[in-house]
Parts: sequence; structure tokens; C-alpha cells
Amino acid sequence: MDNNKTGKRVSAENLEKTRKLLSYEAYLMCKTRNISSCWSANPSDENIFKLPV
Repeated sequence: MDNNKTGKRVSAENLEKTRKLLSYEAYLMCKTRNISSCWSANPSDENIFKLPV
């Protein structure tokens, strides 16, 4: 979720989960761009995303 559109800031907890479960590169991108990663236990909610090269 792009927090710049909602006027919010990505939380430290969300960034830490992103770093642990995805990668340090994903963490840096989310931190830099103020993006929250979204999590769900429901596989049908899955949205494949690849980091820009």
C-alpha cells in the first residue's frame, strides 16, 4: 500500500516483517518509498510483486 496516497507512514513493525520475510532489498524499497507490505493467510489474496531491477 502506498502510504503517500493516504498521508500515513509505514510502521517500523511492517518494515521489520518485510525485512525478515522478504529481503533486505524489499525492506529498503518499502522504507524509501513509504510502502507497507500487505499480509494475508488467504492464498487467493496473493499478489505477486517483483522488485524493480
